[in-house]
Amino acid sequence: MILYTDEYGYANGSDGYVNGSDGYVNGSYGYVNGSYGYANGSDGYFNGSYGYVNGSYGYANGSYGYDSCVNGLDGNVNGSYGYFNDSDGYANGSHDYFNDSDEYANGSDCYANDGCANGSYSYINGSDGYVNDGYVNGSDGYANGSYGYFNGSDGYANGSYGYINGSDGYVNGSDSYANGSDCYTNGSYGYANGSDGYANGLYGYANGSYGYDNGSYGYFNGSDGYANGSYGHDGYVNGSDGYAKGSCGYFNGSDGYANGSYGYINGSDGYVNGSDSYANGSDCYTNGSYGYANGSDGYTNGSYGYANGSYGYDNDGYVNGSDGYANGSYGYFNGSDGYANGSYGYINGSDGYVNGSDSYANGSDCYTYGSYGYANGSDGNANGSYGYANGSYGYDNGSYGYFNVSDGYANGSYGHCSNLFIWL
Repeated sequence: MILYTDEYGYANGSDGYVNGSDGYVNGSYGYVNGSYGYANGSDGYFNGSYGYVNGSYGYANGSYGYDSCVNGLDGNVNGSYGYFNDSDGYANGSHDYFNDSDEYANGSDCYANDGCANGSYSYINGSDGYVNDGYVNGSDGYANGSYGYFNGSDGYANGSYGYINGSDGYVNGSDSYANGSDCYTNGSYGYANGSDGYANGLYGYANGSYGYDNGSYGYFNGSDGYANGSYGHDGYVNGSDGYAKGSCGYFNGSDGYANGSYGYINGSDGYVNGSDSYANGSDCYTNGSYGYANGSDGYTNGSYGYANGSYGYDNDGYVNGSDGYANGSYGYFNGSDGYANGSYGYINGSDGYVNGSDSYANGSDCYTYGSYGYANGSDGNANGSYGYANGSYGYDNGSYGYFNVSDGYANGSYGHCSNLFIWL
């Protein structure tokens, strides 16, 4: 992959993802090493004074950490550096994603006003953009639409099933992630304090014997944790298979996301086409021995997987519980409002991510095959005229794509990088 050095590209430009002064990785505002980077910069996400975890303004432990997603002085929402309202927050701050000169929405090089947002199919203001007909304000948008992320009746935040305030929302609902019986934080199976929660439970993310953080299979320090464990990506960062620096790390490792022989896209173990990608490989998300779904330690069927394993997310958790992510009435996959098969699920529901009429994949405005899908639709991620990858406005090769076009994310004069995106 070739990385250009355009002034605002995501990779090498002043606002590039990787090496620019405002890049995500090495630039002064980069995600990782820049003064405002995610990880090691003075304002990085991890160790910098504004980092995610340990900095004075970090997301977790800093005096103004992320500190707490909602109420921290500099947290994601209300803090002076939060995601939403602060001067550097995601939404309304002078340098946030929406209003700053180089931010996502209204800035001269943001998602909105330089190709990505104001076009007929742009992210923010277009007829099929993220905001007005898309993620935020549209009828199926993330935020204000009837099924949006935030304010819709089934939105993530304020809707009856929203992330935050809905009856089944992430935070305040009776079954929300935070305070509900099966929520992220305080429920018996919650992410944080429950017996099987993410953080302190026996099999939680952080401190449990098999938690994500310090447990033998935890995210960070466990023998199979995401970061430092022997199977790191099995370790996010430093493990032998970690996302970043390990042999299977996100970026440069032999199995990294981007340039490694097993990267996300084209490597033999990449996300999409590799023999061990997230879907079909032996170590992928779905079927691999350590994959997210069926592996012995996978997310779904493994002994410690997310769904069907003896300690997975499933039983009363993400998948099969009454409010689980998959099969519950509000689960991710099969519930009436689940992410996958429910009427508003991510995958098969009428507004799901994949097969619904407006889902991400096969719907008319879905990610993949719809007329405006991310992959093959006229505005799809990959091949559509406005798709993420090869379309005229795609992420990779389009005139406004992420990577190689004039306004792409990487090498374009206003791009964030060269042309690439990764999610979960």
